[in-house]
Amino acid sequence: MLVNYDELQQKITDEQKGLYGLTILDNPYIPVDPYREQALTIMDDSAFKLISGSAFSGKSMLLAILAVQYLTLPDYRCVIMRNTYDQLMAPGGVMDTLKDWLLQEEDITDSRGNVVQKGLGDLTCTFNQRNKCFISPMGGRIYYDFANRPGVLNKFRGNTYQRIIVDEGTELDPEILDFLPRSLRRDYGVSIPLNYIIATNPSLSRGREYIKPNFVDDNSPNPYFRLDFKMNPHIRADEYDAMLSRMSPLQQAFMRYGDWDFVLDEGLLLTRKQFEDATINETDYNCSNCSYGVIGVDLAATGSDKTSITYMMYMNDGKIVIHDNILISDSFVEEPLIQFIEKQPLVHTVVFEKEGGSAAEYSKKHFENVLFDVQQRCHFFIEFSNVTENKFERARPLARGIRQEHVLIKRSLDNYNTLLKQFMYVTPDKTKMREFASPDMLDSCTIGFNYLNQLLGII
Repeated sequence: MLVNYDELQQKITDEQKGLYGLTILDNPYIPVDPYREQALTIMDDSAFKLISGSAFSGKSMLLAILAVQYLTLPDYRCVIMRNTYDQLMAPGGVMDTLKDWLLQEEDITDSRGNVVQKGLGDLTCTFNQRNKCFISPMGGRIYYDFANRPGVLNKFRGNTYQRIIVDEGTELDPEILDFLPRSLRRDYGVSIPLNYIIATNPSLSRGREYIKPNFVDDNSPNPYFRLDFKMNPHIRADEYDAMLSRMSPLQQAFMRYGDWDFVLDEGLLLTRKQFEDATINETDYNCSNCSYGVIGVDLAATGSDKTSITYMMYMNDGKIVIHDNILISDSFVEEPLIQFIEKQPLVHTVVFEKEGGSAAEYSKKHFENVLFDVQQRCHFFIEFSNVTENKFERARPLARGIRQEHVLIKRSLDNYNTLLKQFMYVTPDKTKMREFASPDMLDSCTIGFNYLNQLLGII
């Protein structure tokens, strides 16, 4: 939930101010003074924090400060994470800053001989590339690593840190972001606070699925500290604003304004207006006028995917209404699927995406067995449909149906905004699609619609 800095400042205690002075202002490894909003972010004692907002707001500098806050203590263990190793080590990032701060033994002077950064002398840290860490003479350590897919999580099992820092968190898989806090531990007698800190600009990338409900949305359980480039006294704000203003509307929303709620007005298949024009209130149609009901099921393929189940009705007037949806993060989908089927007014067919290879026959037999009893009660068919691999091409007929208003979307549909966003970012470019969360809801809608279209020749 978004933090109000003025309200936070009123709540800061003398104890928090004292700790800030000891670990930040008197810290030999921090050669800069945080500006007001950065300082309040540091003093806040929340265990989980999101640091977000616009570009050039000093997020990377703040992460470097937070990384070294307790480096003078022998038991301190911190890790800095990013999606890939190259991103982690890129010039101008957190690691680049830490090398400047922690490995500088001699004073740095300007052309006039004035000291601009005091050397660390005996406090100079060691940079251990083999173990991927900085080590202070007192024994504190800052590790660094990357996690570009859930499969690499095994290397973190059993690791112990008091502070975990994730840079550009939207780049990471939601499963990774959810897993990392399990490594927050401390031994008896260690007083260093445990912190999980994520910094990122807003984006549509996959990590958004974890970050937004946990930090950004109303009533989310953890604080969101918004930093703006106009707060940053170390840059020419007018010059950066002029540069950011040349970006696309999407990138301006994310990089210039730090807007997590921005929705693209145009996708490659639909515009936002076309989607909204096809929206209908539940009071504007009657479920008793449904002549054919179909449920499309897109089963989760990986740990970060969700199973999406969508119910749509072919009405007596020839329109199709997308009436209901459920997204399931859990791998146990059988019981929610049965409950979803039973609550719909009329179901003729439940359509699954047909999997490839030997898994197809196993999946078919499994769901035929699971749904046998409810099938006898509700009298529907079970189908397994072949689909094109490219999600963009798969969604073309549904988008055409929405543009022509043959397909209508219930305004109060669960996950309505999710479907809208997925229509906005779906693209034929597979490389670009890897930057976004899998469009599971869109897939379940296209599975159901394409089955109906093939059966009834709607468009």
